[in-house]
Parts: sequence; structure tokens; C-alpha cells
Amino acid sequence: MRKKRQKFALFAVFCAVILITNACIEPADILHFFEDEEVAEIIEKTRVTLIDLSGDNLVVGNQIISELNPNKYYMMLINDENGDPVGNNSGYHYIKSDGSFSENLIDIEKASSKYILGLYNNYEYTVWAASPMTGQMIVYNVPNLPLPLQGGSTVSVSNGVITVNYDSYHINFSSFINSLASGSSYELLKIKPAGSSIVTLTADNTIKLEGQNTTTEYLFAVTNSYGTVSLRILTVVIKPYTGSGFPMSVSFTLTIEDIGGTLVITQNAPITVTQTEFKSTGLIITVDTSGISFDTGSLKLWYNNEVIDDYTDDELNISSTTITDPEFTAPGIKEFTIEFTVDSILYSKTFKVEVTL
Repeated sequence: MRKKRQKFALFAVFCAVILITNACIEPADILHFFEDEEVAEIIEKTRVTLIDLSGDNLVVGNQIISELNPNKYYMMLINDENGDPVGNNSGYHYIKSDGSFSENLIDIEKASSKYILGLYNNYEYTVWAASPMTGQMIVYNVPNLPLPLQGGSTVSVSNGVITVNYDSYHINFSSFINSLASGSSYELLKIKPAGSSIVTLTADNTIKLEGQNTTTEYLFAVTNSYGTVSLRILTVVIKPYTGSGFPMSVSFTLTIEDIGGTLVITQNAPITVTQTEFKSTGLIITVDTSGISFDTGSLKLWYNNEVIDDYTDDELNISSTTITDPEFTAPGIKEFTIEFTVDSILYSKTFKVEVTL
């Protein structure tokens, strides 16, 4: 070891002299220095050993791997200096956004830091990136299970992404599951902005989707019969509902008791009430869902971006105590919005009430 240190010290002095004196040296002298077996061995041990299967041209350094793609998910297999797997998960670890790593799939995150940190220079690291799924998936616009034996829409996967209509409720992964090698097992991670969770497919390889206007990633960690793990990812983009009114048979009625009648809420034309009528009784809004069951607790009435009523049944009432607020009772056009969800898909409708003197 003393001889190796002397070589580096000598080379450091040699380089300093060159810089100070601006001397000219022959390139062959430097090449000869680096070709020395002892020097080469020391240099090699100042960086980790990498087997790069990611396809991203990763770069190794001193206890670090860099240049990961910040938009990808990565995993790695760690073997120690004796070639033995490190950890309790057969050596497999999942990379987190800060460059650290975990043996638990649920901890995986996009490699936003572009590094893997805390490595050992005498260990071997094999790194993979999640591969985008290919082929076709079947989605259903049926809100509730069980799904029909026949039906569903076949959607082609493009670069690991499918985009489906707002009324897509379930997705079937049978085409992917059936493509796995015999003896394979898998774990499925659902990744949303709010966090990740392990999910379980039904017996027919189906899961419920997240609802309109959402983007969700589904990451499969597949272990083949030899114990080798790989990652496959599918991104599901569900379009928002952009139509006017409702895409289902839903009607609203507005009852003002003192008037003694029922008025149909229209999409644009304001319903006219006098200030006295508004103050004395309030508005009772009845939602007729025609047999459609909205999600419990999702029926809400909004005014000026605030919820003023929240019910689990089919009636919303602006009570007389609420409407004494001058903001409600002052003459003018008041705009309200009713919203609810059906199987996590949000629907809303706006109506106007014109208060007159």
C-alpha cells in the first residue's frame, strides 16, 4: 500500500510541477503512468461497479451512479464483494426520488435527483429502468362489478400510455398477465400524485379506475421462475367530461314553498324570485337521479366557490337562516352549482336564481 500511495503522491507533485512551470511532457509518459497495474487497480476501486441494463448510459463515480432519467422508475440488484445479494429481498432495491433506495416496491419514485447515492465502491450494482407496456388493454364503462362476460373496449397502448374516455370505470390486465412466462408472479403498485398503494386484481385481472380527469401509473414488479425481477409500467389517462349538462338521465327541480309550485332548473335562463320569497322560505332543490346511485356524501351545493350544503340524500336546501346573508338576498343574479360523483366520476351543473325586489 505504501508503494501505491507513493505513486499517487509522486504523480500529484509531477502534475503540480507541470502546471507551475508550464513544461511540455510527452503524452506517452502520462499513458505509461496510468497503465501501471497498481495505479489502475487503485483508480478502479474509487468507483462503483455498474452493470447498466437501463439503456440510459448511466455514469459511475465514487460511491455514486448518475445521469438517471428523472422521468423514469429504476430498480437495482446489489451484490457485495463476494458476489452475494445484499438485503432481505434477494438483493433487489427500488430507487427513490432523493437518490436513496429501498427494498419495498411501494417506496419507488421517479429518479428526479438523477442519482443513486450511498453505494460501496467494492459492490456490484445492476440497474434497470421500468419498461413501458405494449399491446392492448380492455376498458369498461360499466360502473359496478361484476363486469359483463362480453363487451368492453379494446384500447391500444402507445409508448406505455392509454388515453380513455371520461366514463371508463374498469380496466382488464388479462392480456399482460397472460403474456408472462410460466411460473411468474407479480406485485402491482398504483401511483397517484397523492401517493402510492399496492393493489390487488380481481380474479379476472380487473381493477377499478380513478375517475374522469385523472392520470394514474400502474407499475408491475414481475418475478420470473428464476427469481429475476423486472418492472413494467402503464400510464392511464382518463379524459375530463367536457359536455354541457349531464351524460346521464338526471333532472333537477327547484321548489319555493310560498310560490306553491315546482320550477324546472334550466341550464342558462335564471329563475326569478322576489326578495321576500327568498328570505321567507329558502330554496329546496330536489335531485332526481332516475335510479342512479351517486356516491355517498358527494352531493353538494356550491355558491361563490364555497359549499353551502352537503347531503347524503337527494335533497339540498338553502335554509332561511342561510339566505338571510345579504350576499344571497340582495337583488341580482345568483349562480349556484350542484355537483355529485357516480363511481368517483364528477358531474356538475350550474343554475341561476335572479332575486328581484
